[in-house]
Amino acid sequence: MKDEQNDRVYTHCPICGHLLTDEGIVGSELRGSFWICECCGCEFGYDDTPAYREKWIESGCAWFNPKARPQEWSLDDQLTRADLTWVNPSSTSV
Repeated sequence: MKDEQNDRVYTHCPICGHLLTDEGIVGSELRGSFWICECCGCEFGYDDTPAYREKWIESGCAWFNPKARPQEWSLDDQLTRADLTWVNPSSTSV
């Protein structure tokens, strides 16, 4: 998915690093889409902030949709794909 503000194409959730597989969101604008990550539960355009990521990690990195969790899931590997520079200026909540 393309981030129009910095011309990046996102293939993973910038908050938690989960692979984006929803055909409705891949290739579209992520910011303000109100798409919800099935891993961290971040709703883009509402709570996609670095503080949300920190809160998710501090609370134990629970899956928003546990059925979507891959059998061979590695939190450490996934977090390496998160975008620590992600900032959504239109976000108003954490």
